[in-house]
Amino acid sequence: MFKKISIYFLSIILFSIVFWTLIRSSSDLIFSTNAGLDGEPHKAKYIFGGWFALLLTGLILSLVYLPKGRK
Repeated sequence: MFKKISIYFLSIILFSIVFWTLIRSSSDLIFSTNAGLDGEPHKAKYIFGGWFALLLTGLILSLVYLPKGRK
């Protein structure tokens, strides 16, 4: 169980680095659309929500589908 969790935390770190690097590199494209006066915080909220949902999905999948009992 501990090995599954440590693999998951390593994947969180790698995924987060890649995800936020891609967001920062394409932020001009993402935030350049005219979304009104308060569109930018909403976009950032959805990006963060998507990131968080993917992390939770990864946690569930890693706990369920990683091979059990492998040493």
